[in-house]
Amino acid sequence: MIFLYAITLFLSAALLFWMQPMFGKMVLPYFGSSPAVWSTCMVFFQAMLLIGYIYAHISIKYLGFKKQAILHSILLFLPFIVLPISIPAYWKPISDISPVFWLIILLLISVGLPFFVLSTTAPILQRWYSTTGLTFSKDPYFLYAASNAGSMLALIAYPFFLEPGFRLLTQSKLWLYFYVIFVFLLLACAFVLIKSGSTKRDEYQSDDSPNPVLKQKLKWLLYSFLPSSLLLGITTYFSTDISPVPLFWIVPLVVYLFTFILTFASKQIIPQGLLNKILPFVVTMVLFYTTFSEYRLWLTILIHLILFFVCAMICHGTLSQSRPSVKYLTEFYLWISAGGFLGGVFNAIIAPLIFKEVIEYPLVVVLVCLFNPLFINKETKLQKYLNFLLPIVPLIVGIGINFFLPTINVSQPAWFVKLLILGIPALICLFYSGRPMRFALSIGILVTFCMLYANYLKIDSKVLYVERNFFGVHRISQIGLFTALYQDTTLHGSQRVDQRNKCIPISYFYSTGPVGQYFNSLDKNNTPNKVAVVGLGTGALACYGKAEQEWTFYEIDPAVVKISFDSGFFTYLNKCLCKVNVFIGDGRLLLKQAPEHYYDLLILDAFSSDAIPLHLITKEAINLYFEKLTDKGVLVFHTSNRYLDLKRVLGNLADDAKLLSIVQSENTIDYSERLKGKSHSEWVILTKNKETLGKLLNDKKWKILDRDPKVGVWTDDFSNIFKIIHWGKV
Repeated sequence: MIFLYAITLFLSAALLFWMQPMFGKMVLPYFGSSPAVWSTCMVFFQAMLLIGYIYAHISIKYLGFKKQAILHSILLFLPFIVLPISIPAYWKPISDISPVFWLIILLLISVGLPFFVLSTTAPILQRWYSTTGLTFSKDPYFLYAASNAGSMLALIAYPFFLEPGFRLLTQSKLWLYFYVIFVFLLLACAFVLIKSGSTKRDEYQSDDSPNPVLKQKLKWLLYSFLPSSLLLGITTYFSTDISPVPLFWIVPLVVYLFTFILTFASKQIIPQGLLNKILPFVVTMVLFYTTFSEYRLWLTILIHLILFFVCAMICHGTLSQSRPSVKYLTEFYLWISAGGFLGGVFNAIIAPLIFKEVIEYPLVVVLVCLFNPLFINKETKLQKYLNFLLPIVPLIVGIGINFFLPTINVSQPAWFVKLLILGIPALICLFYSGRPMRFALSIGILVTFCMLYANYLKIDSKVLYVERNFFGVHRISQIGLFTALYQDTTLHGSQRVDQRNKCIPISYFYSTGPVGQYFNSLDKNNTPNKVAVVGLGTGALACYGKAEQEWTFYEIDPAVVKISFDSGFFTYLNKCLCKVNVFIGDGRLLLKQAPEHYYDLLILDAFSSDAIPLHLITKEAINLYFEKLTDKGVLVFHTSNRYLDLKRVLGNLADDAKLLSIVQSENTIDYSERLKGKSHSEWVILTKNKETLGKLLNDKKWKILDRDPKVGVWTDDFSNIFKIIHWGKV
C-alpha cells in the first residue's frame, strides 16, 4: 500500500515538473526568448497549484473521502481533451496586447487541465493515506518527500536526457503515455480506499487538535512566499545574463525542491540552528564576490545557488517544524501554495510595475535575513533602539572611504577600490549577525548603496533614463563622451555625444570592426538593395545604409523602438540616409510573412541582455532566412556573448545546409579606437555564393567555420547548451 501511494505521487510530480520546462521551451519562440516567459509560466503554474489545493481541501472537507474519490476519478479523464500537449495551430500573439496576457491565455488553453489535475495529487493522496491505518498514516508528510523526489528527477532528466534526446513532439507523446499509467495508478489508490472501508472514519471529528491560529497561518504564508520569490529572482538572474533556456530554469528549481525533501524528511539531516547561524556569512560572501570585476561562470552560479539553498532551507525548515496535525493537512498545503503563488506574482507582475531596477532578488534576501528565526535573548529597550541606529554605520564607513580615496594619489585596481568601499562595510555588518533585524537592515542599506554606487555615483557616469518592461530593464547612461544603451547588464549600443548630428556607428558596429569590414568590402555588384535586421538596439547599423536602399528592422521590444526613435538620446535612425521600416514583434515570426526571396541581406542582432534567443539559430530558422533571401543573399549573425560560443552552432548549421561560413572574433582593439567607442565583437557570415564575400575571403582576419561534431545540429526540438558554455572567466 505504501509503495502504491508513493509511486503514484512520484509519477504525478514527475509529470508535473516535466511539463513545465517542456511547454516553456515550446512557447519561447513566440515571445522572443524573453526570461520573463519563465517567470510568467511559473506564476501560472503556481496559480493552478493553488486552485488544485483549494479543490483538494474543499472537496475532502465537504464530500468526505468516498464521494471525493469518485469525483476525482472522473476528473482524471478531463485532460485527455487537450492531450498531447502542444501549441494550438490557430494561436498567434497580438503585438498590441500585453505578452503576459497572451501567454497566460495560451497556458490555460494548452496545459491548464492536465496541470490542475496533477497538482491535486499530493494533498489528496496524503490525506487518503492518513485514513488507511498503515505505517506512518498519522503523519503522512513523509510522502511529500517522495513527491518532491519525483519532481527533482524529472527536472534533472530534462536538460540531460529528455531535451537533448527527444524532439518536443516525441516528448509530448511520451508524456501522454506516462499520464495514462498515472491514471491507472491513481484509480487503483481510489479503489483501495473505497473498498477498505476506511472512508467511514471521520477524522475531522475524532481529531481534537486545535485549529491553527491566524498568526500561524500567516507564518506559513510568509515562509512559503520568500523562497518562491527568491526562486524566480535567481532564475531571472541566470536566464537574463546567460541564456533563457530550460537548463537555467531547472537548476534553481531543483535546489528549491531539494530543500523541501531535506526539511520534510522523517529525520532532520541539516540542523536548522546551524543554517540560521551561517546565513549572515553566506550573504556577506556573495556581497564580497560582487566586488571583483572578473567572474568565473561556474563560481558565480555556485555562490548564488548556495545563498538560495541556505535561504530556502531556513524558510522550508520553519514550515516543516510548524506543520499541523493531519486533520489540517490540506489547509496547511493550501497556505503554502498561496504563499508560493504570491511570491510568483510579486516577481513576475508587481515588481516590474513598481521597481525600475531588478531589486526584488536582493530585497527578498534581506527579508529572509530579517525573518531569520534565530534565537536571541530578550532585548532591552536600548538594544531595540540600536537595531535602527547601528545599521547606518556600515553605510557611513562606505561613503567615508568613497570620498577619502580620491585624496590619495595612488592608483589602485578597480576591484581593490570596490573591496574597500563595499568589503569593509560588509565586515561591519557581520558584527550584527546575531541579531536578525540589525543585520538585515544594515545589509539592506549596504545593498542599496551598492546599486547607487554602480549606477549613479560614478564620477564619469550618469544615468539618464530607466525603463522596465516584460523584456527587461533598459538603461541609458552618459559615460564620458558617450551615451550608452544597456539592457540589464549588457551594452546594446552607444553614440558619441558630439556626433548627434552625424551618422557614425561605434561600439559593436565600428567601421573597422567585423561588420564594418563587411560593408566596406561591398562593391557595385554585391551591394544589397533590401536589407532586413532582426534586433534594433540603438539603430547604429542603419548608418551603413545608402539613399537607394530600403532597411527593415524587426524588434520585439516596443521600449527599444521608442528609445531609438523618439527618446532624443540616439539619432542614428533619424540621420541615416536609407529608408527605414520598423515592425514590432518576434523577428522569426514576422519574417514568415515577408515575400519569398525579397531581401539581399539579413542581419541577426537580437540580444536579450547578453543572451541571444536560441530559436533564431536553429536549422528551421536558417532555412526560413534563406527562403527570404535572394539567390545571392547574405546572412550575418552578431554572436558576441560572454557565456556562449555560438559560432560553433552556426558552423554546424552552415555545414548541414551546404553554406559557406566565415567568422571574425575581434578580441584585440587598438587603444585609440577604444577611446573613440569601439567594442569587442564577433560576427559570422553565411552565404550560398562565395562571390558575395568578395575581399573578405582573402582577409586573414576572417576564418572559415568548420563543423564541430561535439555540438550537433540544433533544431527547434533539439539543442545542447552544455557544449557551448564558457565556464571560465567572464
